[in-house]
Amino acid sequence: MVHLNFKDLSLLETRGMVTGFTHIAIQKKVCDNCLISKQTKKTFSYYTRSNANDILHVYSDVYGPFGVSSLGGNRYFVLFVDDFSRKIWSYLLKENGVVFTIFKEFKTLVEKQSGRSLKVLRTNGGGEYTSNEFERFYNGHEVVHEVVAPYTPQHN
Repeated sequence: MVHLNFKDLSLLETRGMVTGFTHIAIQKKVCDNCLISKQTKKTFSYYTRSNANDILHVYSDVYGPFGVSSLGGNRYFVLFVDDFSRKIWSYLLKENGVVFTIFKEFKTLVEKQSGRSLKVLRTNGGGEYTSNEFERFYNGHEVVHEVVAPYTPQHN
């Protein structure tokens, strides 16, 4: 349960902006729901220092399913973010089961464009990136798969 703070409720009443209010006294004590909802946590800095010292240290995550499909029938998307350059690639997906195919296409593309090899793939450990198929690919192509904590700057 949430409500507008007492100061603003009182202001609405004194300016006659709402009908049916009785006099609202500004309370000294704050209700438990307000205390919980207004608690803050230390924010992440806008920019976190990169751990990468070269390109192709990549973060990735899959988002979806979304309740409404795109015009092309896509309900998911996957992002790849280069930790060093901060370049972002996004791919729309009809289903999340095609992430492995998209990852291989992405890897081929960036390696051809840069002339370098993909070194590290960082993910939140979601099932999209931890299949046996992915593990064999990582090992066969010398890609290090690092799992980072979800919802942190190192991942997002």
